[in-house]
Amino acid sequence: MLINCVAYREGTKLADIPKSDISDYLAQPGCFVWVALRDASVDELAEMQEEFGLHDLAVEDAHHGHQRPKIEAYGNSLFLAVHTSQLLDGHVRFGETHAFVGPRFLITVR
Repeated sequence: MLINCVAYREGTKLADIPKSDISDYLAQPGCFVWVALRDASVDELAEMQEEFGLHDLAVEDAHHGHQRPKIEAYGNSLFLAVHTSQLLDGHVRFGETHAFVGPRFLITVR
């Protein structure tokens, strides 16, 4: 599920944008796009893979979860898998976050 999609230019937030406008912003000099997803579906990850040129193995890892913490380089982008913890109602909840990082984008998948 899409949580947020935001465009930045030179560190300043420009706007919350629809996914359909990602390419338009990436085509502008100095723009950066951050997409935040939660429990991403196969279709959502495929859409991000198409838009950003994400590597097949990294997308597969993000979809299946339960990864060891790691950083893997794929061309000019990175895939990160990290374990997270959060205190909710006096209980520690554990999770996992994946991130795709490129020169002009960040995609986070919780």
